Amino acid sequence: MLEQILMIEKARENCRADSRIIAAIQYGSFVQGEGDEYSDIEFVLFIDDESIDSFDKKEWVEKINPAALFFADDIGHYTTIFQNLVRGEFHFIPVSHMEIVRTWKGNAWFPSLEKAILVDRHGELSKLLQPLTGSAPERNLPEMVQSLIPNFINWMLFGSNTLARGEYARSLELLNSTHRYLLKFLRLSEGKTDHWPTPSRCLEKDIDKHSYERYQRCTAGLQPDQLRQAYLESWSWGVEMMQKAANIHDILLPDHLISDITQRQLSYFGKREEI
Repeated sequence: MLEQILMIEKARENCRADSRIIAAIQYGSFVQGEGDEYSDIEFVLFIDDESIDSFDKKEWVEKINPAALFFADDIGHYTTIFQNLVRGEFHFIPVSHMEIVRTWKGNAWFPSLEKAILVDRHGELSKLLQPLTGSAPERNLPEMVQSLIPNFINWMLFGSNTLARGEYARSLELLNSTHRYLLKFLRLSEGKTDHWPTPSRCLEKDIDKHSYERYQRCTAGLQPDQLRQAYLESWSWGVEMMQKAANIHDILLPDHLISDITQRQLSYFGKREEI
């Protein structure tokens, strides 16, 4: 049995035994049935308001397994690297803030309540999670495409400008940011949207071989020529998929802006290499 499974069961036992924890869920790979030996374990704990200030987070986490590192990270939760090198992510939230679950709609979803919930003493968490339970939410919606279009255009122009300036390291970072939107367009195009929140996840399995090879041409190291071709390829493919998605949903694209950026890229980087 995987160490992570044993740790999840230990967390479940500890949640049920600790009356300060009013409700708790796990999320991530193991809830989705995709966990393996490389996967993290991830939890949200709703703590009694009167106990939250005195709740020793590290002490509680170490009841699951000894921690080599425990810290508040930059994105709002506590990260643990256990001594067995399993990563854990923990959210400790006052129970009075449980309504935050409503804001997860569109990002989080759970195949079943049974897989997600560790403890729910009052039944309120189950009610809040019910709308997020079942099949993965539909992503190929007009409002979703409307959001992707300006974000992709913005990051592409931002990165192209830094590349033209000669900031190769920065433009590589921005290229990776751009790819988040490129891959979402790709997932819409191929109907492979289960891994929507992290669009690079399981890409090797989710998309067809031709698309994966084309995505490879959108990537680069720090070599200037590689970066130029990656930006040209990413923009060309992104425009193709934007047009396809816009046609499906009858969305008006900013064609003049797209043309201007295309011309600027040609002046900066030259033509794409035809494969």
